[in-house]
Amino acid sequence: MIHETRMTLTGGGRLFFDFSRAAFSQLEVETEGRDGVVLHIVLGECLQNGRINKNPGGFRYCKEGDLELKSGQKCYEFPIPPRRLQQNNAYAVRACAPAEAGGKEVAPFRYVEVSGAVGPVTLIRREFFADIRDDESGFLCENKDMEKLWDFCCYSIKATGIFGKYVDGERERVPYEGDTYINQLGHFCCAADYSMAKATIEYFFEYWTWPMEWVLITPVLARDYMLYSGDCETVKKWVPELEKKLLADLTGPDGLVRDGNGVVTIVDWPRCERDDYEFGEANFVPNAVLMDALQAMYDITGNEDYLRRREQTCKSLREKMMTGNGKVVDSIGSSHTALHTVYSAIRSGVLNRDEAAFTAGFFYRKGMACSVFGAQFLLEACYMASCPQLALDFMLSHDRCSWFHMMEKGSTISMEAWDDAIKPNQDWNHAWGAAPANIIPRFFCGIRPTKPGFRRFIVDPQNCGLQFSLKHPTPHGVIEWDSSGRLVVPAGTEAEFRGMILPAGCHQLDL
Repeated sequence: MIHETRMTLTGGGRLFFDFSRAAFSQLEVETEGRDGVVLHIVLGECLQNGRINKNPGGFRYCKEGDLELKSGQKCYEFPIPPRRLQQNNAYAVRACAPAEAGGKEVAPFRYVEVSGAVGPVTLIRREFFADIRDDESGFLCENKDMEKLWDFCCYSIKATGIFGKYVDGERERVPYEGDTYINQLGHFCCAADYSMAKATIEYFFEYWTWPMEWVLITPVLARDYMLYSGDCETVKKWVPELEKKLLADLTGPDGLVRDGNGVVTIVDWPRCERDDYEFGEANFVPNAVLMDALQAMYDITGNEDYLRRREQTCKSLREKMMTGNGKVVDSIGSSHTALHTVYSAIRSGVLNRDEAAFTAGFFYRKGMACSVFGAQFLLEACYMASCPQLALDFMLSHDRCSWFHMMEKGSTISMEAWDDAIKPNQDWNHAWGAAPANIIPRFFCGIRPTKPGFRRFIVDPQNCGLQFSLKHPTPHGVIEWDSSGRLVVPAGTEAEFRGMILPAGCHQLDL
């Protein structure tokens, strides 16, 4: 999707343009000129003392240059140099500018400064977005901060989805499985477009990454793609490739996977966000992800051997990384428990429902002791442990580790880390930081597919008494759902609510 925004300012000296939100864009400058007159142009994402920060550090964008004018009213293209890509991952194929950009580069910027003009200057920002229509999805809430959070995260999905695959952000422009888990779910909740997910998953069959958990999450990506898109035939063809992602060569007789062959446990990123996780010979977090992957393989194939393998992994985790008082630890021989270990134990089902509810008190003590990536799994675990108020508190927080802190720093797209100080080389356009784009529809509002293509979906809100309304896209049309109990079930689907199966049509539910 291409959108053009025009802004005109006049006056002497420096003209300051604020396009309100950052977007991957190109820029044209239209003005009345004279031969030899030079305009100085600065593009940027960040401000400092009311001016564009020309040295924002990391991968926060800034570019400046001159345009030499000719006599008369003319339109000039401001050239954006080709993106200099990091070459720290030999396996990766990096994303170029979208085809719609005409073979020319794009850059993420919000602000433009123009100096040297002698008359009116019109800027045309040519913006590139994922094809997400406003009528496909929507969220309203009596808590306006929740609306603001949804809008911020949904825009993050839209603004970063221009490369044909889910990429990590401007810093590398590389697809990663961990990033894709969050980005893909957010995209599914904003638009009934599944082509980018398919292309990204197929990319991972050719190019592997090094973090063990991210390799293991690939079957989960495929299962989620099947549930949202309904494309069972493609997913069935993927099964041989997905089986490779289970890392059987690194799995011992006890069902536990261990580091090897260049694939290593990551837990979270950056390193400082691991809550002092204690690594060992076999680690809890990747094995919890292995359990998720085996469950996904069963969901795809119906082969109960995956469930038996999952049970073996679970049994070993409980025997080797769980103490007698119900405490889970980070690794074999460890006595430490990181936040990531607890949320992984809840999400994967290593802890039963009673244990999960008891252990969730750990979250209250720890707070958001994880990265923006880990926040996705922490929020999921809060809802799975019946702690919706804590999840809501995390989402509405204004602490340094919060989405509102990102907005207060001036970013209009989710960031790679909570703050520049946490990850100095971060970018400000990283969709793995947009977890609420999927958490709000899936858990706060409680709409999740349980059969491929939304042939059946569950309605299980955990909205803490807040009034809301939701529009959720599906291959069959839009689900409409609000806290008054009004539910519109699209043709070709059915809803499950408190054990009742509701056919297509409009229903009034008793909440």
